[in-house]
Amino acid sequence: MSKLSNLKSRLMLLVLITLAPVVLLILYSDLRHRHSIETDVRNNLANLGFLAKDNLNRFFDTTGLLLLTLSQTEGVQKGSYSSISARFQNLLKNYPDYVNSGMERRMIEIKEQIARLEKEGDEVS
Repeated sequence: MSKLSNLKSRLMLLVLITLAPVVLLILYSDLRHRHSIETDVRNNLANLGFLAKDNLNRFFDTTGLLLLTLSQTEGVQKGSYSSISARFQNLLKNYPDYVNSGMERRMIEIKEQIARLEKEGDEVS
């Protein structure tokens, strides 16, 4: 019986020795794959951050150009409050993205100032 148990233990040891490199290779390749995925995720997040920053900068640039263009229109230059108010109302309807940028509050303030000036009969300086 001891010879049979000795043979079994030797056979088990031989199988373990044979499988150990395969298991180690699988674990090593899994670690490398995980590291590769982490690096890809980090790079993609950095690219996404740059794209978001670029998009936001473009949005602010176009908002500034839009406000500059509005300030150069004939109605604003002449101080026609009703046309200014109508332009801002159309802007809110046609460009809802500008509402999200905090422009809505500012446009409401401007409309209130226009209404107050219309009541007082003042001119735009």
